[in-house]
Amino acid sequence: MKTKVLLALLLLISTLINFSCVSSSGGGDDLILNSKEGVHKIQITFTGDGDVSFIASFTGVSGKTQAKLYDLNGDYQGTTYIARGDAKNTTKVICETNKDATILSSTLNVTCIKAGKKVTYTMTAYIDGKQVDEITKTVNFTNSVQTDAATISTSNSI
Repeated sequence: MKTKVLLALLLLISTLINFSCVSSSGGGDDLILNSKEGVHKIQITFTGDGDVSFIASFTGVSGKTQAKLYDLNGDYQGTTYIARGDAKNTTKVICETNKDATILSSTLNVTCIKAGKKVTYTMTAYIDGKQVDEITKTVNFTNSVQTDAATISTSNSI
């Protein structure tokens, strides 16, 4: 029960952060105007020894509206996509926009409830197949309940 409450809280926080990054009032229109239109994609790859859960939220912008989002299989996920699961061995999550998107953003939270576990994750952002940003991090979980978070966006390269 405690784990489900913690994961639900992390999901809520990551979603709020993700939406605030994309719809920021501090120059959001300028960000959209200066962004490159095309297919925006974020890929997250995990390598770990298990017992690590993740929640990844994605949202995008297409002009002045939300972009259509597609998963690893090309299935339409709506205008907000939330992927969650266990980061066992090697796990991959992909989110891609339609062809006229201007920004794609993702917030990732990883949680472990067992000390001594380790996970490495890589978040890579692309526009029209060209890599524009990448974050790689290895997390050694030393406490019995520990979290780590990261955010990436295709607008970081602009």
